[in-house]
Amino acid sequence: MAAFADIPAGVMKIGRHAKTFAKNRGLHRFGYCSCCGRRGLFYAFADVHPDEELLYLYCRHRKVARTLLAELELSRHPSIRHAREDLSGFRILDSSGTGPMSRAMAGVEGWIRGWYGEGAPPEGCRLADLQRFPFENASLDVVVSEDVLEHVPDLEAAIREIGRALRPGGMHLFTMPYRKDAATVRRSEIRDGARVACLPDVFHHDPDTRRGVLVYQDIGNDFEDLCRSCGLSFETAPTPPGREFHYFGGRPVYRSRRLNETHGRMPC
Repeated sequence: MAAFADIPAGVMKIGRHAKTFAKNRGLHRFGYCSCCGRRGLFYAFADVHPDEELLYLYCRHRKVARTLLAELELSRHPSIRHAREDLSGFRILDSSGTGPMSRAMAGVEGWIRGWYGEGAPPEGCRLADLQRFPFENASLDVVVSEDVLEHVPDLEAAIREIGRALRPGGMHLFTMPYRKDAATVRRSEIRDGARVACLPDVFHHDPDTRRGVLVYQDIGNDFEDLCRSCGLSFETAPTPPGREFHYFGGRPVYRSRRLNETHGRMPC
């Protein structure tokens, strides 16, 4: 026991990674990252969230990036970085402004690096509270949010604002934990400016801040009704072709489209 205690924590961590790397060697694949366009090794780990079963040496979020390119009919490009010129013709808000897609699109006109979190936004990012957008009516072509909606205190306000800011036919492309077999359950809510817990607190890991982020609701099968009441569709986006997605796994990517030209800060 004393011998193990003398081994530095960093060395122990490397050892655990090497063990799982060897254990899952049959799942590792080489390929191109759909965000940065670099070729590298996609390697699999065990005992992690399904969305992270395949990690990349440089960046992740590949499924959302590939789906975005497919939805905008830009699949001829192997990655977001390769599509920079064509994407500059759209006005896109990426709520994960510090993520790999925004890093690949840094400096491109029309790509808005959003920030929804505590404190001042990082350099190059714009504060974009999904509950009250700082954007004009019908001013965005696409809104991208990755595992954000479950952390928004007022989910209805967020969906209403996304619908208001999207142009007719505009798209919200997003991921979220979604329970098809149950209704949405509130875990916390804001009352008179203070948070009130309805159920025991649950936190999700934030890869940017390395901290836990409070879950306000477990989103369920009434979410489609909420979208439609706010003038949006709701469906699972088709998975882009490619062998890598057979190995990627994880939750699907969802999409909502603006159904009509009704705008304004009106209740759903």
